[in-house]
Amino acid sequence: MRPPLFICGNCPLRLSVIRMDWSEILTQSEGAFMERALEELRAVPWAAPLVREIGNRGGIIYDNKPLLFEARVAHALHRRGLGGVEYEFAAGIGDTTVDFRLGTGPDYLVEVVSIGRSAALERATFHNGPMYGTMLSSPQQSQSLAERQQSEEGESLLVVQKIGEKVHDGRSPIKFPKPQADTWHVAVVDMRGHLGGGDIHDWRQIAFGAEAAPQEFRKHWLDPQNRPIPLLGVWHPKNPMRFAATARERLHAIMFVAEERYEDGAIREGAWLSCNPHLFGTDDEAKRAFDGFPLRPLPRPAAAD
Repeated sequence: MRPPLFICGNCPLRLSVIRMDWSEILTQSEGAFMERALEELRAVPWAAPLVREIGNRGGIIYDNKPLLFEARVAHALHRRGLGGVEYEFAAGIGDTTVDFRLGTGPDYLVEVVSIGRSAALERATFHNGPMYGTMLSSPQQSQSLAERQQSEEGESLLVVQKIGEKVHDGRSPIKFPKPQADTWHVAVVDMRGHLGGGDIHDWRQIAFGAEAAPQEFRKHWLDPQNRPIPLLGVWHPKNPMRFAATARERLHAIMFVAEERYEDGAIREGAWLSCNPHLFGTDDEAKRAFDGFPLRPLPRPAAAD
């Protein structure tokens, strides 16, 4: 459930408290599943370098959560029976690599993005005896930039930036080449560090912009003249940042993932695939491109009574 939306001056003010952010800890269930998954991946030639890297960095520990998520993606691919996967695949863009080439027909290049707790969230976290939480509010004219960042809007903009950093390094495009026939480019984003995973309204705005969500959920930022402006997502044609323009040219889809359990196949449950409207003429065209995507999302299982 979303917190109430208050009106302050000419812009919406959203107050929210996040009481637990599961990205802060390595849960017992995550650790137990990773033990089994890594043991299985050790025997998979293309995944062995990833397993070794996790071991070299200390194994199944909190600091390795991004690599552990990458390993769960690898495990999901392995469990789908893919034999032609290449890890750290060089797609011909300088010396940069994409995390996975699937070697299927059609083919997919997959880059993994992990969203961790931001410095702004750390600043917004409070403690009161045994209670703790994170207080966020919409950006206001009277606030400094650091204060404005302590908001759901600031957190969403950070995700837009993190996705963009996977296609452009500030100087030139990286990782993904220009699109070619029968090869699709996907960013798989671990959203657990974003507002406890966020929801479909957050994800739609990160992809398309504020107008993609119902009015009561729309997020705004402030322009250089302190005027409220709608959040601009990765695909939004008015997003002026270089990485967003590159994403619109080279990235076919963003897959948002917020795991609620750690079991075989669970990484796909409740995920959402957002296809780039600049590279697909119709929804049917996008659907055909990803009908064979081995990580395509699945509905979450029904809750037990």
